[in-house]
Amino acid sequence: VQDLAGEELVRLELKDNAESINVTNGTRIILEVEGGDEGYAVDFEIVNGKLRVRVVRENKSYEIGIEQILPLLFGDKEVYFGVKDLGKNNAVVSVGLKEESVRAEIGTKARAIIYILIGVVVMLIFVIGSLLYRFIKRNY
Repeated sequence: VQDLAGEELVRLELKDNAESINVTNGTRIILEVEGGDEGYAVDFEIVNGKLRVRVVRENKSYEIGIEQILPLLFGDKEVYFGVKDLGKNNAVVSVGLKEESVRAEIGTKARAIIYILIGVVVMLIFVIGSLLYRFIKRNY
């Protein structure tokens, strides 16, 4: 399948695991939903710091921000879109049939921040505990 400019379109067959793809303004992909008999054309555009997703057949657009999830219905299957990274001219999008797998793909930044915060709290507890132990040992 080719677009109007004669370039080959990316075909993405969706299964249980999420797939990540790089998109730019005007990228069109064909989504093939597992168990379905037809593909769905989806266009991507980056507008005002958000990714606009447009299902060509519906002629409707949806906007999604970084680390957000957008569920859309394709036939009788729900397909989840997530934005992992978003720049001025390109984005990394995760697409899948299971919300959990898409969340796992896009949640790396938030998860890293949580691990860093947990590490800082553990270090503070260790330092405070050590200081209290020395204080108690010295005074008793």
